[in-house]
Amino acid sequence: MRRKARPLALVVLTLAVAAGCPAGDGSRPTSTTRPAPAASGSPARTGTSADADTAFCALARAKGAANLNVFDGDSTTPEQERQVLANIDDLTTAAPAAIHPDFVRFDAFEHALLAENGTPGPALSQEAGGQELRDSLQNISDYLGQRCDIHA
Repeated sequence: MRRKARPLALVVLTLAVAAGCPAGDGSRPTSTTRPAPAASGSPARTGTSADADTAFCALARAKGAANLNVFDGDSTTPEQERQVLANIDDLTTAAPAAIHPDFVRFDAFEHALLAENGTPGPALSQEAGGQELRDSLQNISDYLGQRCDIHA
């Protein structure tokens, strides 16, 4: 079994928690009011920030659930790893301005990690433990928790 870097697992799990957790504290409507993501994988934009948040959150729930199925304790195939990256690519494209740079940083790191077959070399290991990536992952996690009710 190949060694995986923790940042991918943490964000994948954060994005995937939505698959098994109720949304919010009951003070807001549940997923029945959330629009489905657009066919391209990017949320449909309807013009308002609240609509964009709702669409992005729906996409994060869908992609998170798909990624959770890859990291379920069974062997992960190269095709599944590529699909996880494609899901992160979709989230990066759809990410609201508040977290878009954080997703860009995270996405670039995950592509570099896959290029190194999941075992980072010294430079990538240093980046994995670096403050910039940790801050980006924290910003993504905070956004998902505060705006999407997705909690790790």
